[in-house]
Amino acid sequence: TVYLYNNNTVEISGNSLICNGTDVELTANINDTIADAVYSFQWRLNNVDIAGATNRVYTNALVAQDEPYIYTVVVSNNKTDCQVVSEPYYVYVNADIEVVVTAEDTIICEGGYTTLTANLGDYNASNLTYQWYAGATLISGATLASITVNPTSTVTYKVVVNQTTSGCTAEGTREIEVNAIPTVTLNFTDSSICVGGQVELIATATPAGNYTYTWSDNNVVIDGVSDSNYVVSPFINDGDVTAHAYTVVATSDLPGCASLSSAAANVNAYPN
Repeated sequence: TVYLYNNNTVEISGNSLICNGTDVELTANINDTIADAVYSFQWRLNNVDIAGATNRVYTNALVAQDEPYIYTVVVSNNKTDCQVVSEPYYVYVNADIEVVVTAEDTIICEGGYTTLTANLGDYNASNLTYQWYAGATLISGATLASITVNPTSTVTYKVVVNQTTSGCTAEGTREIEVNAIPTVTLNFTDSSICVGGQVELIATATPAGNYTYTWSDNNVVIDGVSDSNYVVSPFINDGDVTAHAYTVVATSDLPGCASLSSAAANVNAYPN
């Protein structure tokens, strides 16, 4: 008796894009199977038999490379002398994503803002998702490559970047230091002076740092003066005693670092 069987066909299914160091899992799917037949499998990489790869499912950890891994599988059975070979199956392995978090400012004051950006080593990477965290707390809606924050205390921000097509993930962090709002005190040499005389105003800001100073006289900003010491000759109005209330605001070069206005230095200017 001669039995005539249809030729089997086989197709490979599985991961076609994975991340460096992860497992590829490929399955040989046989069409038109023969009843009671026992099938044998031999997996190949670049048309070379893979030692020990003789199961229907093939699993192996792969490392990133520029060219794809090209797999085929040879299938035979105990009912016929026929062998079938699958079409080539291409598996691409992406390198690990590298991410570095940068900040416009890493030191700010309470109330200040800074913008964080996740910078990728491969700027052409596609199908990426982002999730930002403040410490261990997920920031709702923070799913873009950049985020603007205004923390109230020193905190480390983290971003998790995921490539949805390969499963590659990476993390980056950046600490933002938050300083207290500075305070400023104002001392002065005289509270009463004749017209034409001079009064020295001395501002002291804490904590120590680089500050510029904005001076005001009776709530009117004095242009062109930004040092911590200010020598002024108070004027008089209409020949009468004139009161001057000098105040100062100290502003640091850190974002959000401006003091509240100082207590007033009250100076009375008298006519001669």
